[in-house]
Amino acid sequence: MTQRTVLVTGASGLLGGALVDVFSQRGIGVVAQYFSNPLQNRRGCDWIQGDLSTIGGIALFLEQHKEAIRRCRYLVNNWGPLTYKDIRELTATDFVRDYFDNIVPAIEITRFLLAEGGLEAVVNIGFEFVGDMKPYKKILPYAAAKNALWLLTQSYAEAFSPVRFNMVSPPTITGAQLPSPNARRVLPVQVAEKVIRVMTGCENGLNFVI
Repeated sequence: MTQRTVLVTGASGLLGGALVDVFSQRGIGVVAQYFSNPLQNRRGCDWIQGDLSTIGGIALFLEQHKEAIRRCRYLVNNWGPLTYKDIRELTATDFVRDYFDNIVPAIEITRFLLAEGGLEAVVNIGFEFVGDMKPYKKILPYAAAKNALWLLTQSYAEAFSPVRFNMVSPPTITGAQLPSPNARRVLPVQVAEKVIRVMTGCENGLNFVI
């Protein structure tokens, strides 16, 4: 029987490292995308380098690592940088960057895996206020992008069934740089465990807020 394998983007970050560990512990093979610093001493993990910040970088990533990527039955879109800036200082560039980073790699990698025909489930990582339409003072481009990712998740869930598309939306990850001292926190391993339950479950088109 072919080993279950997951592609994790942003795998060298705080949550990414926890995802790699939890998947490996559960016997799921991991293909882990990183930009510049792969984590060390992670067994059962195939590290692949890729710059997901441009269309050309994404295309090169998919071409260079197509053999490793096409064997993945699962995808966790975890890569998505955050712009933290006062709303009065935001420019169009900030919105374009956050939208691209959080949406375009997810679309292109998903399309690649759908074309291969073996994809079973996708989990997109959101944030705790997905779907909450309210003013944002510091993370407006990021919030707009994550809500767009939620819309994409729902739309793909309907369009590409029986492939399952869901979102997991955590609060601030413990250990991350914390813009607000009052932010709710959760351990990265708790998020990783939720992701694996959603990824291997039967649900489709849902947002799981932690």
